[in-house]
Amino acid sequence: MTLSQLYPGDKILDPYSSLTFLVAGRSPYGDGILLITDRVIGVGAMDAPEPDSEIENHRITGDNDYLLSNLSQWLNSDQADWFSPSHPADTPPSEEYLSIRPTLYDPIGHNAYAHKPGFLTRFRKEFTDRICSSKIPCADPSDSSIRCFETRVFCPSAAELGLRTGVVNEGEELPLFRDFRMRYASPSEECLMESEWFPAYFRSHRMFWYWLRTPNTKARGFYAVSHFVNPFMYKFACSPWMGIRPMLSLREDTPVAPSEGAFGICRFVY
Repeated sequence: MTLSQLYPGDKILDPYSSLTFLVAGRSPYGDGILLITDRVIGVGAMDAPEPDSEIENHRITGDNDYLLSNLSQWLNSDQADWFSPSHPADTPPSEEYLSIRPTLYDPIGHNAYAHKPGFLTRFRKEFTDRICSSKIPCADPSDSSIRCFETRVFCPSAAELGLRTGVVNEGEELPLFRDFRMRYASPSEECLMESEWFPAYFRSHRMFWYWLRTPNTKARGFYAVSHFVNPFMYKFACSPWMGIRPMLSLREDTPVAPSEGAFGICRFVY
């Protein structure tokens, strides 16, 4: 069978990366079937503080223009040395820069990922070759206008999750999230093991927050976060304890093996 024969909510395991995805529906941004990880797969900042920025907030919070974010660049890289400045004031998500955040009680650059290989390095070439390019809508934090951004892996938007933030919508609600419970996700075991921050509520059996690409257009440097109590909230871009739950679109003809056993999880076939 192929990916096109699955339904929103169906689970698919990628044996090589050990990541499990949920079918979110047919992609509205190009070819393929849209997938999202079933769990939060990492913790880290959306963007590092930029001490040389002309925008005062960005000097301590990081940039909230998703097109220029560290996380977007990392998610789309298949290189070990992935960081390249996207503008003159851009900085990497290293301990040096992440420690310049507006948190006086904990001035430590937790969960730096500048030294980690790009996200796409964890997949086989047969998988990455099937990832479709998507033209996703992104809000400009300076004036709320929508721009289309061509990318392969991306964070979901508030609108795609069925949330209404009061700003211009970046896309429409995806079929998967017509059931609001599908917004909730817990951290994976790998996520827990790799994190340098471990509060009591950060557990594999508890729901956790994760980044959305939706900016706060009334406060520079802040992004929306899908929260497990409130529908959403805003956090400054360099928050090092926000979850990462990426999306991507995969070719419809991608081979999939039917689920076996009681858990109903299909798997990609190489």
